[in-house]
Amino acid sequence: GLLENDFDATLRAALDCTLALPPNPALNRPQCDVALAYGIRNHAAHNTDTAPTIWNRFPQVQQALFRVLFATIERLY
Repeated sequence: GLLENDFDATLRAALDCTLALPPNPALNRPQCDVALAYGIRNHAAHNTDTAPTIWNRFPQVQQALFRVLFATIERLY
């Protein structure tokens, strides 16, 4: 629901590692990275609007996505 209500704010929270899923405390870095990757994939598949956070903080977004990619490779292989 967070991604649907305010996609850009949720991206910022994931990048800042302040994303929380009530009633739980804030997610840790790997969890925020996975949430970011999921959010971007899901948003891109269903919407055509833009998210300023992606281009304003692209190096951080890219780094988070690489962490998810490499963690997935490490886990599966």
